[in-house]
Amino acid sequence: MTVATALRERATVILFLPNFICLLTSIEKSVIITTVEQPFNYKETKMKNYDQIPECECHEEHKELIIQAQGHMPEETVLYDLSDFFKVLGDSTRLGILFAIDGEPMCVCDIAAAVGMTKSAVSHQLKVLRQNRLVKYKKVGKNVFYELSDDHVRDIIEKALDHIQE
Repeated sequence: MTVATALRERATVILFLPNFICLLTSIEKSVIITTVEQPFNYKETKMKNYDQIPECECHEEHKELIIQAQGHMPEETVLYDLSDFFKVLGDSTRLGILFAIDGEPMCVCDIAAAVGMTKSAVSHQLKVLRQNRLVKYKKVGKNVFYELSDDHVRDIIEKALDHIQE
């Protein structure tokens, strides 16, 4: 059963997603969306009429389109790697750090002050970002300065930001 079908039948759907739990409840042709983000930030929004959710009435396969789609899809292992990459970017703390170091290299102390976190917490997030090649560092004496690993990282973030601001 699809989510749309379940909601049309006045059911409740629980989605367990990487960074939050989403509870969808249908009430009088509307959907109440309740999300609980880690660490337990509660947010509730009301979706407009869910009858507007398009559902395909077609029951035939369009072989040419399927073959075309399969022809440009990456292999499954690449899809898993891509999914892991977006999980890393799916953390608002890490995104804040990436925005902070965009432009000028910064040391952990400055990054921590800029994002309002402890040095220890920032160091932990920087380790994840380093492992995924999103940031690079340079040692100068006893200081370590972090910056975006390349322009691709900046481009991805800017495109995502443009998309949500449309």
